[in-house]
Amino acid sequence: MSRRISQLATDQIRHARVVVLHAPQDVGDGQIRWSLSVVDLSGAVVARETVLAPDCPHPLTEVVRPYLDLIGRRVTGEWISDHDGQGQVRHRALIV
Repeated sequence: MSRRISQLATDQIRHARVVVLHAPQDVGDGQIRWSLSVVDLSGAVVARETVLAPDCPHPLTEVVRPYLDLIGRRVTGEWISDHDGQGQVRHRALIV
């Protein structure tokens, strides 16, 4: 099972390179429940959270900022949006 972001050790934080918002679920009232994963460059999940956010086009960086702040990371560059193997939308960005 993945750790929560707030539970990451320093060496795990060093390996965190990508943030992914995926597996969206509409929970009503204009809110979406997302899985937020922090992964290393091989795609292995370092940490995972469940987050609620306003439905897009809410700025994705604002959705993940409080979680990345916990580990001293931030989004760099543009978000890449595509679909995962199950056809669900996902959004990915590099973090530094």
